[in-house]
Amino acid sequence: MLRKNLPLFMQYIIANYFGADSGTEQLNWILMGQISDGLIVANQSIKYRTFKEINHACQLFESPILYEQYKHIIRQIRTHFPMSQINCALIANILLFHTTGCTRLTEPYLVQNMFEEAKKLLDIGQMLEENSPSRIRDNLEYLVHLLHQMDNIFGNSLVCPDNSLESSTIPLDTCMVHAAAEAYWLEQKLGYLQQDYQSVLLPANFLHEYILLSSGKTNGYPSESFMDKWLRLTKTRAKCLLNSSMTFCKLDLPAQTKIWSRNHMAGVALSLVHLNSIHMSGKRQLKNILGYLGKDSNWEAPFATILDLGSLQPVRLSILNCGILDRESLIFFDKLVREMSPLLVEERLFQLFLLLVLLNPEGLELDPNALTYLLKIRQYYLALFQRKLNSVKSPAMKYSSFAETTVKLRVFGKLLELFLIRDY
Repeated sequence: MLRKNLPLFMQYIIANYFGADSGTEQLNWILMGQISDGLIVANQSIKYRTFKEINHACQLFESPILYEQYKHIIRQIRTHFPMSQINCALIANILLFHTTGCTRLTEPYLVQNMFEEAKKLLDIGQMLEENSPSRIRDNLEYLVHLLHQMDNIFGNSLVCPDNSLESSTIPLDTCMVHAAAEAYWLEQKLGYLQQDYQSVLLPANFLHEYILLSSGKTNGYPSESFMDKWLRLTKTRAKCLLNSSMTFCKLDLPAQTKIWSRNHMAGVALSLVHLNSIHMSGKRQLKNILGYLGKDSNWEAPFATILDLGSLQPVRLSILNCGILDRESLIFFDKLVREMSPLLVEERLFQLFLLLVLLNPEGLELDPNALTYLLKIRQYYLALFQRKLNSVKSPAMKYSSFAETTVKLRVFGKLLELFLIRDY
């Protein structure tokens, strides 16, 4: 929780530092309200530093798009959440215990109780403060949303100065070689997006039942709720992946809602296709189930003494169907798996394609600027996907059926809703 939430508090301090009215106030935010009166008197001429000056000196944002987005959020936080440095500790406390559906916890009830106590302390702190603004807790989720956006923009800028994918330095020529620099950029970007994806808590008893199925012990399995849990796990991970994407965060809330509503089950269908692909081994499928999509091999350690990972078999949809889907639907799925397996030979290819599917604007009524932006981003992602595909396929494979593929994924995504025990 400290690793996940500490950046939010750091961004809160940064926002108030750049939103301060004087150099003394800026210094007080850096010291989190601990500045002494004597220090203020002795430093009457503390120079006020603008965001533009700091950015120029430290080269935080080389991309003007990232710079403007970050500055805009700073203004929003200062406008909607004005607070003095006195309550810094209370803000730190409430942010520390803030959780989402993507947070993996061993004692969730304890954390929730601590969070409720933190909100009460913040209320008391605001009541004791003179000229206190309206209670922050009433709009806490919005504040957290803004801080997450700041952290995503800041983190993306550190990973790659031109991470907006809107520069000519990311070429559109699909015949170009997937060079080492681009491969490094892609690994860093997708590794950053994976952090939240990997942190999603597995449903109760899900892993135990999955390992039994993968070991061939199907007597009494799968349970009625197993496929429901698998699909909900996949949906939550897709949501976390989107929330970690700066492209998604740059859109307004109505656009985000439309995109998620139309595309999330297509993303779930793609994930199921990936886990059923013809090159998927039992060991690799377990690694994916656990949320490891990179080259990390540390995931094996907890299983080394209790499982022969090499003997595990992939759990196919045919085992999990239990008569829910008819024969024609299963044939449709098998054909889709055969068509897409050559495209998903590597986890990074799957992640790129998942982002393409989740961010697909086709068929949506969006603001013209948002639509143009998403179409341009898709153009870059498709070019990047093709170059990455060329680097791992020999001979090179040309992919030009994205629109047709996404239609099929949407169709099968609707069919998968039959497995859900409760409504989404």
